Amino acid sequence: MRGDGVSFLASAAVSAELEEGTRVTIPIEDCQILAGVSIAYLMNQHLSKPAQAFLVLLQELSSGGTPFQNLSSLVTGIAV
Repeated sequence: MRGDGVSFLASAAVSAELEEGTRVTIPIEDCQILAGVSIAYLMNQHLSKPAQAFLVLLQELSSGGTPFQNLSSLVTGIAV
């Protein structure tokens, strides 16, 4: 084995490696990648308005709403 591999990572998590050139980004065109998301929070604890809005947004997306294209498109509709 050579140790080669492919991963999907948030660019913020590997920004230093991308800058150093030890990791590279490979653009993928005409492909929709779906990832499952789970949210955990304490039921009896107060959630801030942004956190409440985020939960509502996730519920709307999970009920068949239009998938978002990037994080910016997710947060533009959240009123804080």
